[in-house]
Amino acid sequence: MKFSADLSKRLDSETYGAVLLIDNNAYTGVPNDTLPSFRQNGTLIGLTPTVSTRGERYVVRVGAGIYVDAMSKTTFHFYPQAYLSYSLFDDILVPYAGVDGQRQRNSFRSITQENPWTIPGPVLANSSKLYDIYGGLRGSLSSALGFDVRVSYTGWRDRLLYITDGFYSFGNQFNTVYDDVKVLDVSGDLTYDAGKGIRFHGRLDIFNYDTDDQAEPWNLPPYQVAIGARYSLRDKLIIELDAMLMGKRKAFTPVFDSVLDQSPDQTETVELNGFVDLHLGVEYRYTKRLSVFLQASNLSLSRYERWASYPVQRGLVLGGASYAF
Repeated sequence: MKFSADLSKRLDSETYGAVLLIDNNAYTGVPNDTLPSFRQNGTLIGLTPTVSTRGERYVVRVGAGIYVDAMSKTTFHFYPQAYLSYSLFDDILVPYAGVDGQRQRNSFRSITQENPWTIPGPVLANSSKLYDIYGGLRGSLSSALGFDVRVSYTGWRDRLLYITDGFYSFGNQFNTVYDDVKVLDVSGDLTYDAGKGIRFHGRLDIFNYDTDDQAEPWNLPPYQVAIGARYSLRDKLIIELDAMLMGKRKAFTPVFDSVLDQSPDQTETVELNGFVDLHLGVEYRYTKRLSVFLQASNLSLSRYERWASYPVQRGLVLGGASYAF
């Protein structure tokens, strides 16, 4: 059960706000048929007060993330938050900088949505984004071309990683491990509006990881590229074409000398090949409430491995309709 409320009040050039979060998670884990189940109950309460001021050229915002996390024990967490931007040449160039931090819930639902092959009873622990120090420059090179170049350095405590499990399964599922990880992310984002409902976008992220206990940042890519195009015909017919390229990843896997072994004899590090996934989406909005859609993924029909030993299906086609009340 999750409850959130966002309140704000503007007084002249200043805006005062706060976000309240109450997140309760009750979880029963069942590792396998031979081990007893276990139960974890946890409540995460967060309060994020902010105050911001806006001038003709600048925006300043300061605040804090304040969290009480009650799971196996009650812990208190405080994260400073700040943001500053300054407009140059009528928003043609806008340099900005800031720092952010938050407490992040890891639930059985969030874990299995990211990695469906996780064991039935993984141990849950919440993650802390201790700090995310970033700075960048965004702006427009013309009325149609916009860009955003950004550098960030993030420190994580108990960052969630996945390793192939060799004890609660037959080496065909994943278990969770938590490590302190520092991430340097250099990114660039480019958008182009060609007019007549046609837009293009592209993004490049280059990552560098520094792990504390684990030998590698398991299953995390060193770089990622996303490009796409969108066509809208009078906001009735919408066509989107996207491509995502993910670089090679390191995976931790157990090695069994015999199919009769109950536990792995050794472990090894394998390198998963990079891949490109092409996605096509078509939507027709019959009315403002009723629309039909068709989506197709992995148009190249490749059997790449997003997770070790689990090649994706060669293609996925999904169609349906939506109606808004």
